[in-house]
Amino acid sequence: MSAQILNKVVISLGSNIEPQQNICQAIQAIQKQCKVKRVSSAWETRSEGAKGPNFFNAALLLETPLHLGELKRTILKPIENEMARVRTADKNAPRTIDLDIIVFNGDVVDQNVWERVFVAVPLAEILPELVHPETKETLSEVALRLKKRSFAIRRPDICLPK
Repeated sequence: MSAQILNKVVISLGSNIEPQQNICQAIQAIQKQCKVKRVSSAWETRSEGAKGPNFFNAALLLETPLHLGELKRTILKPIENEMARVRTADKNAPRTIDLDIIVFNGDVVDQNVWERVFVAVPLAEILPELVHPETKETLSEVALRLKKRSFAIRRPDICLPK
């Protein structure tokens, strides 16, 4: 009998429509289908690219036998649909929930990790030693730099499922 191979995946979560409720609901839905190993703190950041309420963001590390496309298609998109995520031409429009795979088995699949405070800061709590392939900065260094020039406030009052 062979052991099941588990992929290590980091998901970025964001919401600016009832974010306290929706971030928690999304994490609970993911926990029902995947083994969640770690959840970051919640962070409040400004909406980027469009006017709208501030976002709440978090990141979670999970293990799953599913491959990247399968995870997105069979778990993440259905959760977004169940939570009434509406996609419009404006990709920065307010949303109930946004679930993005950002790291898959140690490989960065979303370059926003290095450029966007709302991705870098929560992820730095989970993978602080992740190294930028070109600058050789660690993710904790990148997150600190981005926090200095952006609005990002840790929200300890938001109790996320662990």
